[in-house]
Amino acid sequence: MGLEQSVAKVSQDIQKCRSLAISRSRSCRLKFQSGNRYSVALSAGANWNNQYTVSLPANIRGSWQTGDAITFNSRGYASFPATPNPYVITITKGNDTYVIVPTMVGAVRVVKR
Repeated sequence: MGLEQSVAKVSQDIQKCRSLAISRSRSCRLKFQSGNRYSVALSAGANWNNQYTVSLPANIRGSWQTGDAITFNSRGYASFPATPNPYVITITKGNDTYVIVPTMVGAVRVVKR
């Protein structure tokens, strides 16, 4: 998976998480983990049931902090970590950088820097 494919995967998974939240009438979160990993999980009461985990290639770096999460409620509205505001995800490989800007309603804007 190259840089563009990684950016597309993260963007698609943000949108997929929103769709899952609405279709299952439960909260869904995309939670960033250490390294280049994140997971998508659905709420189950006070717990989260992991749906899948994604590991980006070792040569691609995400800007997230471990523990950051984008969480969509059952109506499809997102909540984000407090910083940065607005919340952005930067994906980098070498000198190439993309910025992913998710919105409260699940739209995702991608900008190449």
